[in-house]
Amino acid sequence: MNLITDYLHLLMTRLLLRSTISQTEATVYLIVSQPAYLLYDTLVLPKTYSTDGMEEMNVSQIYYANVSDNSYAFTTVAAINIQNDAQETTHETFLLGATSCMYVSLNNIYITFWTQGGETLIYRIRIENEMIKSEASGKVPGSILNQFSMDEYNSYFRLATTAWTDGASQNNVYVLDMNLTMVGKLENIAPGETIYSVRFMGDRSYIVTFRQVDPFFAIDLQNPYNPKVLGVLKIPGYSSYLHPYDESHIIGIGKDGSAVKISLFDVSNVTDPKEIDNYQVSGRWSDSPVLSDHKALLVNSSKNLLVMPIITSDYSIWQGAYVFKVTIQEGIALRGQITHTENTADLGYYYYPQPYYVKRSLYIENVLYTISDKKVMMNNLETLDEINKIELS
Repeated sequence: MNLITDYLHLLMTRLLLRSTISQTEATVYLIVSQPAYLLYDTLVLPKTYSTDGMEEMNVSQIYYANVSDNSYAFTTVAAINIQNDAQETTHETFLLGATSCMYVSLNNIYITFWTQGGETLIYRIRIENEMIKSEASGKVPGSILNQFSMDEYNSYFRLATTAWTDGASQNNVYVLDMNLTMVGKLENIAPGETIYSVRFMGDRSYIVTFRQVDPFFAIDLQNPYNPKVLGVLKIPGYSSYLHPYDESHIIGIGKDGSAVKISLFDVSNVTDPKEIDNYQVSGRWSDSPVLSDHKALLVNSSKNLLVMPIITSDYSIWQGAYVFKVTIQEGIALRGQITHTENTADLGYYYYPQPYYVKRSLYIENVLYTISDKKVMMNNLETLDEINKIELS
């Protein structure tokens, strides 16, 4: 059985695919969020369609959060066996608030949403052997930034939030057990600032807050009942995305003033984290989609490779991929640039999206591929010499 949503509703949905593949099973977990609304005084419920016809969700079987919000959404979790068409698709639907973020571990889906009361509600949904079961719910003060603000580790769920009280902000880390009961907390981190990026790595968490400078916090989570700050580093600018380079080094990507900044942090001594190198893109200003979309970044530490799309302005616009060499010994070095635009003057003096703007990069063996809406370019991974290009219609 194949599960899809009604065409009209599909235009209004957000989807997340999660798959687990083994020798004995191949299950795709599909998460669909559909706004809850009335159509001619009738509540429009989620529907599934298959070769057997249409099935509307039963209201009595929909889980709901008993909280007030300014809008609501139905979130449906479905398990689809992609190796057995005859197997029945299993699914569960939840009526939640509209603002949500998700984190998926091997056996759990965590769905969160922020309430008007300033709290984040959390639902843990067990996924195993195509079973979908709501097992726990909980809440913490404040709101989360994105999926990297959450993590499951050693049967604990950790998350970082920013909370506001009387117009003042504070940042917190909470540790919950599998019943989503709070067992540990670290509150009032960098009061007056807000979280710009988070990364959980095993027994530690790294958090960047920002107002005028970039405090980089190393937090110990080895004892889930007593999280604590181990070290703090303050540097100009901020990092809006943190990416593990290895067990003791982290790459931070953000901005310093109007320039894109790439930092390399050494956290081998967590009580004294250091920025061992950084690279700032030159020009009057620069930007990158990596600041809001981590999938635009390509990193491979074994190849000392970092590739990211950059747009810059020096009285005219340039856009393309910056290719860096990153090593612990030598830091961050620009190897070269790849653009899909034949004539950069065609981009003009003002930024607006272009079909030849590089969005993604990847490598296969010794070939680096950069991809825009209109072109795929192939360059030698070592020399960056152009090998070929394909125009897309």
